[in-house]
Amino acid sequence: MSTFIKEKPPHDLNNSKALAKDLLDNADENVASKTNNNETDSFGSLIAVVHDLKEKLNHVEQKFETFTADFEINQIGIKLDDHANQHSQTLQEKNDDLKSTNTHLIERLNEYEIMLENLNNKVKAAEDKKASASLVTAIRLLHSDRNTSLDTG
Repeated sequence: MSTFIKEKPPHDLNNSKALAKDLLDNADENVASKTNNNETDSFGSLIAVVHDLKEKLNHVEQKFETFTADFEINQIGIKLDDHANQHSQTLQEKNDDLKSTNTHLIERLNEYEIMLENLNNKVKAAEDKKASASLVTAIRLLHSDRNTSLDTG
């Protein structure tokens, strides 16, 4: 019985996809030529097996290409997620800094409000003291005028 695959120069082992395709094509040609020579019906079933294998290989190739494309898309998505996470982390750090600054400014504002209230209290006390002194001065002047008018009159 003769061989089904013709001898060809060896393929690059790194390109297994091309090698498998060439082997299947050669097997298909050899089986077809044997069938034309009216050998047994087993060649017909062998042709069907080769065609089935060829379809399965094409299906596997399509799945592999889809997987490769999905993988590349996922890698891009991961890179985008990493970038988004870094950006989010930077924003979070800036937000924390702003919150800290805001807290510090609120504390300082509260201190200034307390100082302003103390100053207002001192101003009021000074005004009250001034008013009291003016009242005492006015009473003295009235008393002095009364005494002067009593002495003259």
